[in-house]
Amino acid sequence: MRGAAYAAMTALGLHALTLLVFGGAALWTLYLLGTAEIDEGLLDLHDAVITVLAVQGSAGFVLAAVTVIVWLWRARTNAEVISGSPQHWGRPWIIFGWVVPILNLFVPRRIVGDVWEAVAPSKGTALINAWWTLWLVYLVGDQVAGRMDGESSLDAMRAQLQAFVLLAPVGIAAAVLAILVVWRITRHQEQHADRIAQAIAAPPPNPQP
Repeated sequence: MRGAAYAAMTALGLHALTLLVFGGAALWTLYLLGTAEIDEGLLDLHDAVITVLAVQGSAGFVLAAVTVIVWLWRARTNAEVISGSPQHWGRPWIIFGWVVPILNLFVPRRIVGDVWEAVAPSKGTALINAWWTLWLVYLVGDQVAGRMDGESSLDAMRAQLQAFVLLAPVGIAAAVLAILVVWRITRHQEQHADRIAQAIAAPPPNPQP
């Protein structure tokens, strides 16, 4: 369980780092567009930055998604054992909940929330709500920014770069909160596992005369 958690947290951290680096690159390109004469070289630079953002962002997203799903699958299994009650969404939705349109806006949040409530019902879900809100803002904003790619005007280029600059901190914050969610759920489940192991290892009580 901890190995899967470390893999997910590492992938999320790398994704956040990627957003930081290329958000800075977008900001730098935006600065050049505003201070230098517009020529073919700058336009090529814009295209290169957008291409790198798309490739690196997609690669980091896929890596983070796969490792988080693997971790969530295991965490969900543990939650069923700990709580003894079925979860609201079936196991296949741990995967498909992220990719089915409309459902991907709330199913993953519900699955993670169920796992959280199974192991830490008294802690509240503020952290999960904050993570999911930022993730939705980033997801929708990224889709909007991506639709600007077909525009060739200078204003459209600036708008797309500005969108990336604004979205980068949101995506980074969402990744950081996701790391916290993964870590806290993992720790709570490990604490439950330790208590169960101690209960099993404890000697049986002496029978009353």
